[in-house]
Amino acid sequence: MQLKEQIKRINSKWPEEHIEAFFDFLDTVLPAYGAACDFEVKRFWLAMLDDHPLERVIPAMRGALRKKIYGRPTPDVVISELEGGDITSRALLAWAEVLKAIRLVGPYQSVEFSSPAIAGAVRRIGWSKICSLPDYDLEKLQADFHVYLLASKDDHDPVVRGMESASKRLHGSPCKPPVRICGVSDYGHKRINNN
Repeated sequence: MQLKEQIKRINSKWPEEHIEAFFDFLDTVLPAYGAACDFEVKRFWLAMLDDHPLERVIPAMRGALRKKIYGRPTPDVVISELEGGDITSRALLAWAEVLKAIRLVGPYQSVEFSSPAIAGAVRRIGWSKICSLPDYDLEKLQADFHVYLLASKDDHDPVVRGMESASKRLHGSPCKPPVRICGVSDYGHKRINNN
């Protein structure tokens, strides 16, 4: 089956000529990084990026390519570029918020972060575990925090339950409201999970 026929069968927000232009662009870029560039790969890229107009995707992809130091570009890097900041910068701001919560609140009381994605990342790792780590291990965890953050971008609850709050909820006792940690990663009204 020819490419034009395959493109006609794709369910996308983009018109066919934009899809074809994007696929041509991918044919140029991906092989330069040693990446596969078959039809399924192109369809995956399209599915990840077709919420944005092609006129913004191509420049964002070029910007991501200029900034990319390690390996080939990925759709999440391009999306970060489209959304006005790279994930590393946003992860650093989110990590600063986590450190602030560790220092101000600790593992016992519940914490409300400025973004559900931050709370989701903290829940994935474990709030009491994070609070108990020595500084050396916190530095190692910081290096991987962006992975947890990306995995949590669809979370909806900004609250992480502390040990005391979890215990009281289990026994039906009233809990203190969570301590609100905000402002560190909520720059320009742009949340980590883009809500």
